[in-house]
Amino acid sequence: SGNPVEMNLVIAGTDPVAVDAVGAAVMSIPPPDVKHLLLAEKKGLGT
Repeated sequence: SGNPVEMNLVIAGTDPVAVDAVGAAVMSIPPPDVKHLLLAEKKGLGT
């Protein structure tokens, strides 16, 4: 929810979990608050 904000930013990498964590952090969302990142951590995925 909320209003879209143009960031003029591309986030890329070979570790999709890390890329999502960086994306969350850029948007001021603590990565532990992102459910799929918590699930990935529990499964030992990503770095």
